Amino acid sequence: MSLEDLLTPDEKALHDALVSIANQYGKFNEDSTGIWAGYESAEENDEKEIGVKCSNCALYMGGVECEILAFEVEAEGKCRFAVIPDGYVNVSGDMNNDDMDNMYKSDNEEEDKWDNIEKKCWVGYKQEGMKEKNGRMVPNCVPVSKSDSEDMSKADINLTPTSGMKSAAARALAWKKEGKRGGTRVGLARANQIVNGTELSESTVARMYSFFSRHEVDKKATGFSSGEEGFPSPGRVAWDLWGGDAGYSWSTAKWNSIKNKRENKSDTVTKSLWSGTPFSGLK
Repeated sequence: MSLEDLLTPDEKALHDALVSIANQYGKFNEDSTGIWAGYESAEENDEKEIGVKCSNCALYMGGVECEILAFEVEAEGKCRFAVIPDGYVNVSGDMNNDDMDNMYKSDNEEEDKWDNIEKKCWVGYKQEGMKEKNGRMVPNCVPVSKSDSEDMSKADINLTPTSGMKSAAARALAWKKEGKRGGTRVGLARANQIVNGTELSESTVARMYSFFSRHEVDKKATGFSSGEEGFPSPGRVAWDLWGGDAGYSWSTAKWNSIKNKRENKSDTVTKSLWSGTPFSGLK
């Protein structure tokens, strides 16, 4: 039985519509000549571990071929048109920060107290496990108590994007409007967060630091710097979507602060356990 045979009627309708569009107008591409597919390579795909990947999609034809994408794909990659049957994506149990960043989108943010852009509970709310809603498990956002709020404010690190990051992200978004290549769906979303001055989550800072660390090598390619042939290169566009050089230095410093904070909390728990002192929570 194929993956297509496992689709629900509405999923099958989406599958058939995408195939029909690709057949009528040509397969989707990543440049300005076709429909943007938002493809992420296996390296970029942070959701593959829970099953969001090409090999679980009914449009995947095996190897490097997709029924609707004009370019080669990887089995562990993904695009925004993934049509995956029920049961192939594991979202059971409590969602950790990475799962929430990538997976959950509320159909009623007011009711759920959930921010679909930042992918976390509203300010003033925190997640306590999961709850069932309309047949699926969703984050359970509950009001933060006064004591919790005070503790959080003491330990919080300012994760608001800087003016330098905003300038780089705005420049990259302008390039994308001009049809320049480079960046992914995640990069575009991150650029909009930065330009809007949205305070970022610790998980997002970790992703930024990871992105810059992996892609610093792109700065060596021709076209990365102004004045070079091919400027801006796809690598430069992607780099600036995440905040550019300012974003790299900022995310490095913030991620080090976050790690230090977590290590200090861990030390507090360990010392309390060894000394036999009652532990009343992380301050």
